[in-house]
Amino acid sequence: MVTSKIIGGLGNQMFQYAVGKSLALKNNTELYLDIDILSEKNDKSDFIPRSFELDVFNVHYKTHNSYTAKICRRIGNRLRQSSVFNGFTHLFDPNKYIYELKQSFNPQILQETGNIYLRGYWQCEKYFLEIEPIIREEFKFKTKPDERNAALLKEMHYENSVSIHIRRGDYISDKKALDYHGICNTDYYQKAVEILKSELDNPVFYVFSDDFQHVNSEFNFPQDFKLIDFNTGEYSYNDMRLMAACKHHIVANSSFSWWGAWLGANEDKKVIAPVKWFKKAEMDIVPEQWIKI
Repeated sequence: MVTSKIIGGLGNQMFQYAVGKSLALKNNTELYLDIDILSEKNDKSDFIPRSFELDVFNVHYKTHNSYTAKICRRIGNRLRQSSVFNGFTHLFDPNKYIYELKQSFNPQILQETGNIYLRGYWQCEKYFLEIEPIIREEFKFKTKPDERNAALLKEMHYENSVSIHIRRGDYISDKKALDYHGICNTDYYQKAVEILKSELDNPVFYVFSDDFQHVNSEFNFPQDFKLIDFNTGEYSYNDMRLMAACKHHIVANSSFSWWGAWLGANEDKKVIAPVKWFKKAEMDIVPEQWIKI
């Protein structure tokens, strides 16, 4: 079997699911998700609690007996530390642990066989491009949109719609996250808007953010830009649904808007992404056909 450890928010969970699904299909086996860490208590000041969110999609997976699996992992880890008993590790924990050691594509991962346990973020489409139709099908939303979102979906279909995602949230509130991720500044968004205005006929811009107080004070968006500020809390996944419905995209350095753009079905879509995704890490996350600025 293939087990993928689920950590982070919705966008990260989607990457972890996609790489797990790809390996499970290659090995003709089932995909299991380990969601324990999402429910564990953590007293670290920089720990951001998350919920399991993948069930908003038509995904197919199993979950293991978390208590039994946790005990087996602990015994296995103890045995690995012993030169005498290391050879008996497999009796308690049969998994082959695959850790993401760097944040660029590692093709060797897709050649792994056996009982695989994946731990990492796996933020690269190359891990699942071979099964792209399956991933797109499983990442369709289960529920129908409410009346307000349905009306916007209809508008976006008939317009030359462009999504703009401005990500702040923990990128700002958590100093460690800010130092690592950085944020896309106003210059980035202004340049991106000008590029698409010059290349598209009558574009209509839809702005998504987790901090509209900042957006309203710092961004001088014209009145014809539409701010989408009502999908909050447990319903925030609807923003991804709306982003994916747009014909073109300006993404933040965020896995959430990455998936909003990637799921977009417009074959002629233009996607603008930041050339530097993380402040302190090299990433292989931006697809080659996207425009980097």
